[in-house]
Amino acid sequence: MVALTIDDAPSRDSELFSKLLDILHRNSVQATFFIISSHIKSKKHEELLRRAVRDGHLLANHMVVDEATHRYSESDFSHHLLTCQQAIEKFQAAAANDNSSGSEVKFFRAPHARMSSGMRKILNQNGYTSVLADAYTFDPAIEDAKFHKEKLLELTNPGSILLVHSPERNLRVQSLEILDGLIPKLKQRGFKLVTLQTMHTAAAADSKRFRERAART
Repeated sequence: MVALTIDDAPSRDSELFSKLLDILHRNSVQATFFIISSHIKSKKHEELLRRAVRDGHLLANHMVVDEATHRYSESDFSHHLLTCQQAIEKFQAAAANDNSSGSEVKFFRAPHARMSSGMRKILNQNGYTSVLADAYTFDPAIEDAKFHKEKLLELTNPGSILLVHSPERNLRVQSLEILDGLIPKLKQRGFKLVTLQTMHTAAAADSKRFRERAART
């Protein structure tokens, strides 16, 4: 089991985001989208996020704009965190009401992977689990899709968290090719690609079984 995570969602270009959802659907894969709420610019973006949740994908918090937040004041960080969360819950809450893919854990990924003690304090106060990734190939900076597919395949192990960015026109459009080629190869190697919520639930169950076995010995 590995978790596929996709940063900076939805794509500003809704057509590219639709193609991304098509790839995931075609491969029967569920992912976690880390949402930048200012990217939700149109009714089409809202429609696509509703589709993402219907398809079983998870939405998680990546703040309001694509910039590092480690220098924000605690009050500014809290405001932006909750603003993004409110945008997410418009879509995720409907899924929870339908008993589909509502999230039991609130996941957060720090923009640009920059964290501060003030951020950590606010995240803890609001019940967030902070997530990075162990399989990441700097896809915004390198256009070569073949490199990313091969390197991500090499880096992925059981329990890995993979990170790919949402495609944009003239920026990271290679994400579509990366995922379309990578996902089948990961599945051929026996990996099941799931959301962070699914991985978290499985890990908690494994931990409970381990504790129970330990108590009996």
